Formats: sequence, structure tokens, C-alpha cells
Amino acid sequence: MNPFLSLQETRKGPEAIEGMIVYFLSLAYTFVAGRLFRNMGGYSGVALFTLGLGLLPVLYSFARGYGFTAVFRISPPRKKDVAGGLFISAGMFIFVLFVCNAIAYLVPPLKDAGTPMQDFMVHGGVLPAVITVALLPAVCEELLFRGFLLSGFASSMGKWPAIIL
Repeated sequence: MNPFLSLQETRKGPEAIEGMIVYFLSLAYTFVAGRLFRNMGGYSGVALFTLGLGLLPVLYSFARGYGFTAVFRISPPRKKDVAGGLFISAGMFIFVLFVCNAIAYLVPPLKDAGTPMQDFMVHGGVLPAVITVALLPAVCEELLFRGFLLSGFASSMGKWPAIIL
């Protein structure tokens, strides 16, 4: 039996120091890759940058031999949780539209002032906008923070101090 393989199989998850290493790697990635992908522009640059940020903890876990489900604690959601999330999301969307229209009505100069993010979302299509602005960042952030960093910090300081940190 390969001793390297047996060592990998016994490792359950990262420790706090590895959490800090991945955190600082993600900061460096944000600084360097953020500049590179910004020059690409459009949805492709945003999507590639965000995917890289999410892949960093996944690749580190794979390289160290940690079990994916042990580190990231991913489980399928219950149907009622999905339904509740969609209901809340629809309600928040309607609320935000109402507030934005009220602000545009109360402050007329803002009505015609578009931001780069608005132009990005309006001219690129709804589905790519939802994927690159909502879905990818949410998933990749969860992989990095709630997945890898929380697992690493919880292993050495306990669940609640890790959540607070």
C-alpha cells in the first residue's frame, strides 16, 4: 500500500494556518488577477476572475488530499428551503425595483445617470448577468469563506470563534 495515499486518506481538513495561507493567496490573486481580468471586460473577465477565486480553495484542498465534502460541507438543499429562497429573492427584487424607482422619481438627475454596472447588466443579457453577478460570486465566496476558511479555523479554535472571526 502506498504510504502517501494512506496519509492523504487520513487527513480530514485544513488547519487554521492553512486557512490563513489560502486567505492570503486569495488576496494576492484578487490583486493580480483582478487587474488582468478587468482588461478583458465583459462577462468573460468577471466570470473567469470569480471562478479563479472559487477554484483556489478547491485546488488547495485537492493538492493536500482533503475530502471535498469534509472541507466544504456541501449537502443538497431541502425543497422547502429552495422554495423559500426563491420566494424571498423575488420579494427582494420587487422591493429593490420599487426603491430604485422611488429614488429616481424623487431625484430626477439620477434617472438618466447610468453606472457602468447597470450598462454591463442591461446590454449583456439577463442570464449572463445573473450568472456572473449573482450565481458565481455566491458559490465561489461560499467555497472560500464558509467552506475552506471556516473548516480551517474551526479545527483549531472551535465552531463559534471561527464563525465570529
